[in-house]
Amino acid sequence: MQWSTIPKKLQRELFDTAGSLGEVLQTVALRGQIARFLHVHKDEEVRAAQAGKAETSNGMPNGA
Repeated sequence: MQWSTIPKKLQRELFDTAGSLGEVLQTVALRGQIARFLHVHKDEEVRAAQAGKAETSNGMPNGA
């Protein structure tokens, strides 16, 4: 949920490092899986940020 808050250069380094783990022949498949995971879950980060703003929009967390 915090991926977009990481600087782009560090994102690339993390992606490259994670994608290079394992067998050389599986690198392309692993990088594809990681990319799909990040793409699928990017909307969750946006929803979480919006929910956080809604909870504090009245100056107090919901339920307070």
